[in-house]
Amino acid sequence: MASEDANAPKCDLEGDGCVRLSLILKAFGAPIREEQAWAMCYQTSKCMCRSGRRTTADAIV
Repeated sequence: MASEDANAPKCDLEGDGCVRLSLILKAFGAPIREEQAWAMCYQTSKCMCRSGRRTTADAIV
């Protein structure tokens, strides 16, 4: 596998265990396709179901 770009944005967890959507989008480095957006929605909902958390839309974004 290719070595990681040292300048690539990191998607680190926040103190509350969340990842900011803005950091995820910066990591792509380009606009995302519809399929990628749906995949992100799916992974987010899967993660939220696993953790049993309920949150507001503001906390997700």
